[in-house]
Amino acid sequence: MDSIAQEGNQPKPPAKRGRPSSGKALTAAERQKRRLAKLEAEGKALLPQVVVSQAVQKALVKFIQFKDGMTLGDALDRIVHDRLLRKRSGKRKPKSKQSTTN
Repeated sequence: MDSIAQEGNQPKPPAKRGRPSSGKALTAAERQKRRLAKLEAEGKALLPQVVVSQAVQKALVKFIQFKDGMTLGDALDRIVHDRLLRKRSGKRKPKSKQSTTN
């Protein structure tokens, strides 16, 4: 009788906790590679970290505060595009040929 009683009292194996592993997890390098490929396909690129003054940082935060769906990257892209990449007509007023010196 002792052997029958002992079989019924065996401890349960510990329950596994958390989400079961799929075996298909990507490494951090693989996720980053996919992220960069996706950005490149969208025509975007990453800038390295930059240091700006606190005034510039506050102005950027204020600029995007009430813009729906605008991210910091979108704001920087828009500002830089407006200032550096805007189309210029190439037509300038000709300088007058009159000399101001007498």
